[in-house]
Amino acid sequence: MADTNDVKLSYAAEVTPDLNPAGAFTDIPWTSETLKAQANTSQSGIVRSDGNITDIIRNSLVPQNGFSGELGFGYYDDFIEGAFRNNWTTPDTVAAITLSITGAGPFTLDDSGSGLGVFEVFDIVHAKGFATAANNGVYLVTTVAAGSLGVVAIETNRTPVVEAAGASVSVTTDRMANAQVDNTFHIEKRMQGTALEYMFFGNMRVNTMSLEIVAESPITTSFDFIGESHGTTKPSASYTAAPANDPMNTDNHFKGVGQGSGADGLTGLATADSCVTRVTMQIQNAVRRDAALNCVEMGKGRFQMLLDWDAYFKTMSDYDRYVNDENASCGCSY
Repeated sequence: MADTNDVKLSYAAEVTPDLNPAGAFTDIPWTSETLKAQANTSQSGIVRSDGNITDIIRNSLVPQNGFSGELGFGYYDDFIEGAFRNNWTTPDTVAAITLSITGAGPFTLDDSGSGLGVFEVFDIVHAKGFATAANNGVYLVTTVAAGSLGVVAIETNRTPVVEAAGASVSVTTDRMANAQVDNTFHIEKRMQGTALEYMFFGNMRVNTMSLEIVAESPITTSFDFIGESHGTTKPSASYTAAPANDPMNTDNHFKGVGQGSGADGLTGLATADSCVTRVTMQIQNAVRRDAALNCVEMGKGRFQMLLDWDAYFKTMSDYDRYVNDENASCGCSY
């Protein structure tokens, strides 16, 4: 129906599950997709004298599968909500002219107004407004006090410097944790070949999400769905362009794993003792699709998060922690 370059994926969050939401759909940045309606069938049991099968009977048509992509800022926020079955929290923000930076790596964000107690260890915070451009960006929080945050700059190509208070600075973070919120989507596939053709998938729920972080590579992700309804009419009258931010990579946008038993003070793998080459995070929701004679019921299933990683050990210190089944905080941030 269309070449790969002519296929567009778009979505809108549903207000009521399986009802086409009003308003524009947002285009999805993707690298591959397998969205389809899977026909499930059974063989007729009618006995024939010629030994042939009387019919192949279709029992259901299940919207499923999903897409893969490269992670970028703002690309998949709604689908991340769907994977965690929750909504992003209202951002914690401190904005003041009393914020400063001290230290020389590790650094601290300091507030003489003692307003930083709203943050937590392992928060990813965004600072902006400092007079020095290198001080504006994303930090991993390692220690928390009302007047001071221990922080590590995540972007490896940016080195903060000491700056006194005086500029109008804001520090913000978002958080996500799993819950039991219903996040459902209408997803459209439009094929822009010789003639526009459409497919829509309704009441689509994130069944699995994966995040693949490999050394010297883009950060990639994928989302798989299970849904309720499928059709070939056009679900949207207008579209919003996909986010235009650059894709993230592991060279500039990832602060490693368990840096903390090193200089930045976290409890994790020591950079002097091990090198992590790959981290994979996967969320599995085990979404249920229960079909009755007069309805289809969708269930959330059980939330499960898995973390897998590859590393080589340079000393026995971290290897001993591995074989002895000791705890270590990940310290992953992006």
